[in-house]
Amino acid sequence: MTHEGHSTLLQIGLLVLAVAVAALAAPGPASATHTLFEFQSALEALWTIDPTINPPPDDGHTDFAVGGFQGPEDNNFGFSGHSGPLGEDPQGHLSETIHGVFQGRFRVTCLMVAGNQAALRLVLTEAASNDAVSEFVLSVFDSGIAGGAGDRFAFIETAAEDCAAFVSVAAAGGFFIERGNLVVHDAIP
Repeated sequence: MTHEGHSTLLQIGLLVLAVAVAALAAPGPASATHTLFEFQSALEALWTIDPTINPPPDDGHTDFAVGGFQGPEDNNFGFSGHSGPLGEDPQGHLSETIHGVFQGRFRVTCLMVAGNQAALRLVLTEAASNDAVSEFVLSVFDSGIAGGAGDRFAFIETAAEDCAAFVSVAAAGGFFIERGNLVVHDAIP
């Protein structure tokens, strides 16, 4: 085969590879707000904190917020929450670890999603100390930037049954995550 033949085969091979990579990285019909790469990155960040938390279904019909991150003062959080597109049947968990001080697990009892923002109401299910907060709302903002840059979070100590009022708190002034990634998916009802 001539040099030009090898060059043509190489170009065709690179074109096929580029199309395959684009197909894997591009959001499919089931994922209108995040890429497969970002979803996988958020799952890896979650499982770095707590490998026992199940991921949300990425089926396009489910609202979800998922990820893992480090906040100020070495606080580590891994969470996965999902519900129907109108907040029905919320499920999921959050694990929190503050090195040397606290370790706890919480159950998701409310999830509300609006675009790239979400709020999850969390109720304590187990803790390594007696002075744990028994319930709170986690508000998260997914910046959409690869690798979690610009993602934010906020904790609101409240006993609110409905978490909808807290969806935009993180975007309005929450803390930037120091390390990790999170993804928010808003399903179309």
